[in-house]
Formats: sequence, C-alpha cells, structure tokens
Amino acid sequence: MSQWDGGHYLPHRPVVKEGGTTRVRPVFDASAKERGQPSLNQCLEKGMNQIEIIPTLLLRFRLHRIGIIADIRKAFLQISLCQEDRDFLRFLWVTAEGALKIFRHARVSFGVTSSPFLLGAVIDFHLTKYSEGSEETTEYTISTIEKLRKSFYVDN
Repeated sequence: MSQWDGGHYLPHRPVVKEGGTTRVRPVFDASAKERGQPSLNQCLEKGMNQIEIIPTLLLRFRLHRIGIIADIRKAFLQISLCQEDRDFLRFLWVTAEGALKIFRHARVSFGVTSSPFLLGAVIDFHLTKYSEGSEETTEYTISTIEKLRKSFYVDN
C-alpha cells in the first residue's frame, strides 16, 4: 500500500490575517468530494439536528432568575482522535523548500460535520461518568448534572 492509499485527504486553503499571532491559518473543507465519491462529511455521523432543540433550551433558560452561558475555549481541539481514525483526516502541506509533507490531525478539527456531535458526546460522557462514579456525589450534585445534561447546545 502506498502513502496515497487507505484514507482521505482533506482539501484546505490558507486564510491570511495580517497583524495577528498566527499569520496563515489553514481552513479545511470536509464537504469537498471527488466525482462519484462521497465527501468525508457525508460519511460521518453528525447526530441529531441541534437547531430543533433551541426553542426548548431558550424556554428552559427562562425558568430561573440566573442563566449561565459559556464558550468552551478551543473545545474541539481538546478531543483526541483514535490513532486508526487519523488517516481519514490527513492533509498535504508544501514546505518552504517545496517538499510535499503529509500531516494527520490528532484532534477533532473545524469544518467536519461530526465535530459538534463529538463534543456534545464527550461532555455528556464526562457528566455521566462523574455522577455515577463518585462516592461524594450528593443529590444536589446529581440534580445539577442532570440539568446540565439537558441544557447543553453544541455548535461549531
């Protein structure tokens, strides 16, 4: 098997931003497809349509005097990919010397349709694990965890 077989290469383009800490940032396109082949996004589980739950979340948000919202900084980049799944998130890069290099994402990347689904599943997994596995868990803690589990909305 050659280095070109057994996986998928994500097309990308550079976005140049003057005056920042990262001047060039690659933007990946998991919706791109070859003729007669599905795109990577078409092959991945994307979970339920999150937009459908927004009205319920907004109503629940108004039930109490205090509501909390958060933006988990770099959340997708905190989720590791299994070693065997990384070949489906490869991309080619041309070095300054003109050589072609192959890189593989080790973390969930932006632009992939399953990223919000994966983040939501990871958060739910950890909340469930904490509520079941701790001897110090009180009824108040379990109640709070259940409220959190019902109130999450994850988007990219």
